[in-house]
Amino acid sequence: MNKQDRQDIEDWHRQLKKIKYELWSEIRVRVTGHIDREVITDLLAACLNRYNKILFKYEKAVDDKR
Repeated sequence: MNKQDRQDIEDWHRQLKKIKYELWSEIRVRVTGHIDREVITDLLAACLNRYNKILFKYEKAVDDKR
């Protein structure tokens, strides 16, 4: 693995940590008010979609290196 690969992986990890932080921040904000199952489901779906996009970029980059 070269330096660029390591930097890409670190960047993806940072993006995933940011998604996790945003999710928990949003849940904390909503817990102080009224929260229902539909809201949490929507939040999780949005975060999962973002995670999958990042994962797809990573897998594509790995495949391109082969």
